[in-house]
Amino acid sequence: MLEAGTRLPIGWVDVLDEIHRRLDHSIAAADVRIREAPTFEAQPMVAQRNAEIAQWNDRLQRLSAFIQSSEAGVRVIDDALAAEEMRARQDVDRCTRLQQKLADCTRSAIG
Repeated sequence: MLEAGTRLPIGWVDVLDEIHRRLDHSIAAADVRIREAPTFEAQPMVAQRNAEIAQWNDRLQRLSAFIQSSEAGVRVIDDALAAEEMRARQDVDRCTRLQQKLADCTRSAIG
């Protein structure tokens, strides 16, 4: 393990040999545990998760389309209400002018 010309303090060679033996034993034990460990197949779980994500994505796309359609409907209704409001204001203005004319005509007829 060590070269013949290496100078180490007395007893270090034995310590290093013991460390080497323990490492070999630990590596062999880990190899056995790895070989005996049950195999884990991730593909079915990954495929299931991908399918769930695809379903959620589809739902979100449909929801987005529904929201866009709803917003378009709201804009149409808002435009219609704005037009009705403008017509109602014009009618109120016209009625106010006619009321004023009527009052003026009534005063001039009496007075």
